[in-house]
Amino acid sequence: MHLKKLVICFTIGLWGFSLHAQISAIDPQSIIADIVEEIVANSEDDVDLDALMDDLVFFAENPININSTTREELGRLIFLSDFQIIALIDYVKDYGPFVTIYELQMVIGFDHNDINRLIPFVKAETETEQDKRIPLFKWGKHDLFIRARSLAENQVGYTPPPISNPDASRYKGNKLGLYTRYSYRTRGGLQMGFVGEKDPGEEFFKGSNPYGFDHNSFHLQIDDVGKVKRLVVGDFNATFGQGLTMWTSTSFGKSPDPMGVRKRANGLTRFSSTNENEFLRGAGATIKVGRFDVSVFGSYKYIDANLTDSLIDGVSI
Repeated sequence: MHLKKLVICFTIGLWGFSLHAQISAIDPQSIIADIVEEIVANSEDDVDLDALMDDLVFFAENPININSTTREELGRLIFLSDFQIIALIDYVKDYGPFVTIYELQMVIGFDHNDINRLIPFVKAETETEQDKRIPLFKWGKHDLFIRARSLAENQVGYTPPPISNPDASRYKGNKLGLYTRYSYRTRGGLQMGFVGEKDPGEEFFKGSNPYGFDHNSFHLQIDDVGKVKRLVVGDFNATFGQGLTMWTSTSFGKSPDPMGVRKRANGLTRFSSTNENEFLRGAGATIKVGRFDVSVFGSYKYIDANLTDSLIDGVSI
């Protein structure tokens, strides 16, 4: 251990000034923007930007302690590869706790760019068991986001039907589009929120949408309460294995990392997107049973569809 500390101090003495100058100039907001842009460019599907931004902003405000973290927690930093996550965990096991974040340059698989991107989301501190047990409702943060948009031009679909053709097709709602997102999150592992969206032309608190928005989504997620590793209620995603039997979330691809073709399953997780199809609605729980995690969930929701006859009439020649 003493030899390790000596080597670390010597290494930091050689590289510390250069790395410190780079770290001091790091802007977390620009780092988050770059990460989101890269993930969107490499994603095969529509990305849940709200959930992605929520996680990155949360960890920027509440950095992960790399001396006491887990593989699952580091996996929520989507920009880390599986190799880098394992390398961080193994480094702490082999050499003991990090003395400083500058020690990241000693971990295999991390270059200066990787370190600069990781630093806003991690810290190196010594924690006691009491420090790890954060009350469920302690250090909570409320977020409310409302967005409205409207069409500048008067389109025919929003005008009254002409007298000559009173049965002409028209939108039932106004041309105002609304999006509302509320979330509450604590460091103790509680996450809850609501998402509502109304597109232009859709009714609001009337007609086909008597309860307000055309898309309403609620989620509640609680982590690490006794034997319950995770509890989800409302709308949630289920991602297991490589998605051959169950995967209701975003799939990433086209990564320059050869290991990036492997999907990272997160089990049961909250859903907070405006996507009206790729989620489950109900409840689920992941329970610790010895060295295994057992997940049980149930879902029931209505699915909108248009019934059309796809058969071809006539004779093919």
